[in-house]
Formats: sequence, structure tokens, C-alpha cells
Amino acid sequence: MIPSAAIRDDWESIDRVAFRDVALGAGATEEPQAVADTLQALGGYRIVDRRELRAWLEARRTTAEGTILVNIHGRTIPPEGLREYMSAGGRLVWCGAGPDFLGFSFREKPPTLNPPRATPAGVEWGFHPHPRGGRNYVPAESAGLTLVGVDGWSSIFFLNLDPSRPQSGLLRVTGFFDIGSSGQDIKELMRSAAHGIGEPFIRRPVVLADAPAATPAGPGELVASGSFRIDREAALSKLSAYRFVSPESFLLPWARAASASGAGLLEAWAKAHGDSAVLWTSFDGAPLPDRWTQDPIGSLFAEGDDSKAAREVAFCIVAAAQASASRFELTSGGIKTTLRGFSATSVEPGREGERKTTLLIHFEGRRLGRHPAFKAIDRLNVSCRAARFKLKTFALEQPGLEAEDATSVRFDGGSVRGLLRPSNGHSRLQVHALGARVCEVAMWTWPVMVEGEIDASELTLNLSQSGIVRDAAFDRMLAALKDPMLRLVAKVLASHSEAFREAARLVRARGLEGRWRRLTPVPPLSYPAEGSGLAAWAGRLGGAFSRTQATLRAAALPVWWLRRSTYHIPEDSPLMDAPVWFAADGGTLSRRRLEAVANRLGYIPVASRWQDRAAAGDELLLLSDGDRRLAGDALYGRPLKPS
Repeated sequence: MIPSAAIRDDWESIDRVAFRDVALGAGATEEPQAVADTLQALGGYRIVDRRELRAWLEARRTTAEGTILVNIHGRTIPPEGLREYMSAGGRLVWCGAGPDFLGFSFREKPPTLNPPRATPAGVEWGFHPHPRGGRNYVPAESAGLTLVGVDGWSSIFFLNLDPSRPQSGLLRVTGFFDIGSSGQDIKELMRSAAHGIGEPFIRRPVVLADAPAATPAGPGELVASGSFRIDREAALSKLSAYRFVSPESFLLPWARAASASGAGLLEAWAKAHGDSAVLWTSFDGAPLPDRWTQDPIGSLFAEGDDSKAAREVAFCIVAAAQASASRFELTSGGIKTTLRGFSATSVEPGREGERKTTLLIHFEGRRLGRHPAFKAIDRLNVSCRAARFKLKTFALEQPGLEAEDATSVRFDGGSVRGLLRPSNGHSRLQVHALGARVCEVAMWTWPVMVEGEIDASELTLNLSQSGIVRDAAFDRMLAALKDPMLRLVAKVLASHSEAFREAARLVRARGLEGRWRRLTPVPPLSYPAEGSGLAAWAGRLGGAFSRTQATLRAAALPVWWLRRSTYHIPEDSPLMDAPVWFAADGGTLSRRRLEAVANRLGYIPVASRWQDRAAAGDELLLLSDGDRRLAGDALYGRPLKPS
């Protein structure tokens, strides 16, 4: 065992990283990016790619005591330097199959039918006493300290390579969880990774927090002052050479300019003429300030709210130039400016009565494949689904954010708006900035997991405008999701209450408990009317079960989503009253009801013990009608002990 004297309580100062490289596949987890995001957000881990990992290991080749490296990718991690790292006192946490470089002999399953169990040491390290399966075993005699195993075989173990440094070595975890979608498993991973080194401070997800207040700056000492001047030509040279990863996205900044101007309509079309092409686009709303219409590129080097829309127009021009545009004609507020490259060649009055801001982009020269002008409109069509304005191109017309339906909630909080639906795993949010999509964010959110579109007007974009900066503006966006999420829970409960009750009765009356268990992992509220796994299963029941089929289909998926969400909820959440367990008499039960029964009988409150199983979503708990069996047998297979 690791002596308590070795444990540190200054978690924030412990050197810890997680290896995640987008060039590699999923590896040990189905959702490696979600795992990396969660380790970073909740555990403060720094995420490193292959190049950064190599440098990090090199710097700790001789002294690595008290450091933690989590490998999310399993066998796909480069083994160079890992043995030296552990020998120098570091801890390698290996998720998934392997490692092969230490000479282990792996077996997919042990030669026994007994289920794996956590050893007393495994429970101390933070693992659940009854894991949900196992794979990739090694003989226990070669595994060091077995944490989870069965009959002389280990699937989770800790191997110390230097007795003088008891916290160092290999922690191998595999086969008992899908750390891509379960919050409890992420917590187990973080606690076991830090066991004996420090008590991890697992941050709460920010969604349930109020919008962060501004932190007043402390007193400071003025050391020196001065001024500097931006070299415009040098800056433009850098922008044109390195700015956009996908130059064909040049219309997305234009869409953000439309949102910043309060536009209600954005139009775009393109036409090819032999070896050349022209793209025309416009939006209504407030015109650009005259000074930025006359010198749009100058807004890149200015401060102030009046330059916000103009700066996005300038980004559009810079990116379009990267996509081989040769000439631009910008008209706004009665002024027309013609540019070649980034320099204005003429400024003249615009067409009388023109109220829109328009941009005409000319392309010259032959192109292989689809022309950048048409690619830009394609990208616009798929990136403005959460915009406030209506989009009209030669390909389609779309009104922006889709309408709310029975399984979604649409909200508009001013600077943050969007549409949320229940998710079949961790939350996946399509994040838009000022009406144009930036990226997808996968994370772990409370009180429920959701998917959908969010449009925020205050997000900070990175230099290439292909990603968002996770700063205070990002936290405010997440905080704005709290009320819509609770509205979504209430809506699902209200719209499915009858189906819940009828499904409970049918499951009990027709002996469908086993089939229901196989129903619950189906993704919630996202299946097509025909052709899904659920529909195929229901079809096999036969015509006599048509009513059962429809009822179970209506109830199984929202029940699964709501049950997953009861893992960690506040007392005043609607989830406390969600009817997500079925009683043997055909009725429904909620977490509040279960806790009331346990408290009334003087038993240990069930909330502290059954949350882990409730979060898994892998089995249906059929509860007895008797109070003692209701709160005990049905949850653990044994009565609860008096407190």
C-alpha cells in the first residue's frame, strides 16, 4: 500500500497530463475527445498530442515523481520513453488494451464463468465493487496489485516498478466501463489515477453554475509604459498566409457581420463565366460605418463596438483572397468601395436607394473541381441553422433555428439562443457564433445530457475562426443552458406521463421485463419511425403486440434518458419526480419516492448507494410493492440495513 505520508493535498500543483492526438483513432474509448475534454474541465488535466507528449516525457526522464500521465488511446500511444518515465517515479494510467512493451500475456476472457469483482484494494482505489464486465486479462501473478479481477486473472491492476517510489508505475484500467459516456466512470478514472499521489479536486460542471461574476483586478504596480504601432502590411501578409484553415469558409465571417448588424435576411448566389466566377451576397440591417466601408481592412486594427461587423467583413475579404479572389466591390450606407487585394482602388457613391450591405467578389483563373465560390455557399448553407436571419441562396431557403417540437426546447436569452434535445450519450452541442457555426463541443453536463444548436453573440474565436476560446464568455453561454435544460425535463415528463404508466403496466402484465432491459440502451428520442433497432425488435413481437410495441417505443427511450440523468441532481430538480422506475404492481416510482420510503423506515438513504447503478442505464430495476423490498431487495438484491 502507498503510505499516507506520500499523499499531497495541493492538487492544483500536481503535474498531470492526458494524451489525446486527433490523428489517432478512438483507441480505448468510443469518444476520446469527450474523455479528454472532461479530464481537462473536471480534473484540470493538460491535454497533450504526440509531439507535446514526447517533449513532456523527455523533461521527466530522470525525475518524474508525483506526476500523472493518462493514456486515452490504449495501444496506439508511442511507447518511447514510457518505461523510463515510470522508472523515474511517474505514474502511467493506461486505458484499454495493452501495454505490450512490458511483456504481458493478454487473454480476452478468463477461463471462468464467474463475474469480475473489485478486490478490497480496488475498492480503496475508488472502483465500484461490482464492475459491469471485463476483458483483456493477464495472470494475477504478473499484474502486481490486482484491483479488479476474477479467479487468478486481473483486468485492472497496479504494477510498481520501483519499491522505493511506491506511487510510481503502471495503473492499467480496461474492460469495465465506457469512459466516453458515463460521468461516474470518469470520476473513477480520475480518483484511481491520483490514488496515493493526491486527492483529486473534481470540479463541478459549469452548466448548473450561475454566470460567473467579473473578478475585480487586484492592486498592481506600474513598472513601465509605452506605445507600439501595428505594421499593417506585415500583419496583412501574415493573415493572408496563415489565417484560415479552410479558405472556402470565407462567407461565415460575412454571416457574423450580418448578425452583428441585426440583419433579417442574408442572400448569396454565384455564377461561373468560363475560367472566372463571381459571387454576390448581401444582408439588410444597419449599414457599416462610413470609415470602414471606405477602408474595410482597417477595421482589423481598430477597437470599439462600431468596428465589430466591419471586422467580420474584413475577415471575409482576407479569407476570400486566400481562396483566389482577385477583386471586391463593397457597398454599404451609400458608399461603394472597390478593392484589389487588400488595397482600395476607388471610393464612390453607391446606387441611390440601396439599403443593403452588399459584396461582389470576382475570381479569375481556371480551377480544378468545384469552384471556391460554390464551396463557400455550400458551407454557408450548412453553417447557419441557428442564425437569427433568414438565409436564401440558389440552393435553399432556411429560416434559421428550427421550430420547437414535442421532444425539444427552443430558447432565446438575448446573447444566447438555441434548440436542445435529449442526447443519447454525453452532450453534443453545435456552437455558433453570431449565427455561423464554429465547432462541435462534446462534454458532460448537468442536470441532463443534451444535444442541439447554440448561437452566442459574445464568444471569443481563435485566430482561424475555426474554434472557440473557453473563457468567461464560454462559461456564460453554458450557464444560460440551465433553465432550458430544466424546461426540457419538464416537457418530456409531461408529454410522456401516460406512456410511462401504461408501459409500466404492460411490462409487468405481459412478462416483458427481459425485453425491456434490452430496450433501454437504445438512443433516446432520436430513432426514425421505421428501420431502427427498436422498431425491428418491436416488429418481432407480432401483430398481437402492436399496442405494446407503440407504448414501449414511446416510453422506453425517454425513460432511459431520464434514468441516466438521476445520477447527480439537485433536490429541486424535476428529475426528483421523474417516474423512471417501475414497481411490481405496474405503477411508477421516482427517486423522491424511493428516498421517502428509505427515510420513513429508518434505513440508510438510498441516494448515496444506488446512484451508480441508476446512472448506468444498462438494466431496468423492477421494484417490489413492499416497503422493505421496495427500497432494499429491488436495488441490491438484499434488504437495507437499519441506520
